[in-house]
Amino acid sequence: MRVLLINDYGSIVGGAEYQFLSLRDGLRARGHEARFFAARRPGSPGVADAFCFAFSGPLQVFSMWKNPFAVAALRRELEAFPPDLVHLGMFRWQLSPAILESIAALPTVMHLQLYEPICPVGSKLLPDGRLCHHRVGPPCRENACFGALAAPFLFSADAATRRYWSRFSRRIAVSEWQRRRLEDDGLTIDAVIPNGIPLESAPLAALSAEPRLVCATRLAREKGVDHLLRAFARLAPAFPTLRLTIAGDGPDARSLRQLAATLPGADRVDWLGFLPRAELAAKFAGAWLQIVSGLWEEPFGLATAEALSRGVPVVAPASGASRELIAGGEFGALYPNGDDAALAEAIGGLLSQPERLATVGAAAREHARLHFSETSMVERFLSLYAEVLAG
Repeated sequence: MRVLLINDYGSIVGGAEYQFLSLRDGLRARGHEARFFAARRPGSPGVADAFCFAFSGPLQVFSMWKNPFAVAALRRELEAFPPDLVHLGMFRWQLSPAILESIAALPTVMHLQLYEPICPVGSKLLPDGRLCHHRVGPPCRENACFGALAAPFLFSADAATRRYWSRFSRRIAVSEWQRRRLEDDGLTIDAVIPNGIPLESAPLAALSAEPRLVCATRLAREKGVDHLLRAFARLAPAFPTLRLTIAGDGPDARSLRQLAATLPGADRVDWLGFLPRAELAAKFAGAWLQIVSGLWEEPFGLATAEALSRGVPVVAPASGASRELIAGGEFGALYPNGDDAALAEAIGGLLSQPERLATVGAAAREHARLHFSETSMVERFLSLYAEVLAG
């Protein structure tokens, strides 16, 4: 089978990009021909097989309407590598909806990672941090979700996506939560295939001598790290040996460090920056809890799944796919999105039961092995491809 995977970016800048790389390599390992086509972000090393030019800065608004470089490069790729099937991921922020015409006649699986078909910015999060339950249209302008210059390009991308929606062979969500949100807005979803992670093979690590919280995230507004820092400050007096380790980078890195310096317990917050997955696992060994502090409703949550695979219970927002991943709190705890006090209370409740954490962690690791492996994800997509091609 020849499969062409298409995604906005071909660099490991987030979970969606990692999924496409993992899927490509998994298909190749099973004897299939697979290639990855993407835009190359300036300054980022590329892991795709074929690239097109990526706009950056203010000019990126044009790629939300039409990226002529993407259209031309994709046509060349299709001529050089005529696929049996196209596996399409994110395309609205770099490749542009203009590429859809080039693949319209091919069997195509639409693999959703965010909320882009029902939200021009993809997050269903308002600029003030509140969850958005509006439909695309005037509320986007009224809430100033994006600038006036970007508005016509974003609305055009939304309209183009919906025009092609029924022409995709299958439309796949990564969680039941994401599926419901999309279907509530009138879009058909054919199946749910959870994202895959490499399962941890090392023995389950013993808890560190002193309590330690860890967080792996992008340092950006929607990830809510400021709420985690405030929650940690609430806990610091009651847990004088508690430490917080944060791994990740992003546009808010400097402001978050400045905020941490003003709060109680600042000397017990460790910043690791971005780390590769293997190094991250080593640095997080022995953690008591992993914290997910995002304001938005995570469509999946790779950090949550990876923590469970290491046997670390997770404290995560109650609204989003994290509820599914940790089985309603069975493998950690849930709290209302963006609530500092509730987050601190959820963490404190678990820290006060250290004897329970190891048992919960072992069960969480088995849960991840059964539901979130890369192997399972690749096999489920192969079954889906066969169904599409047979049809």
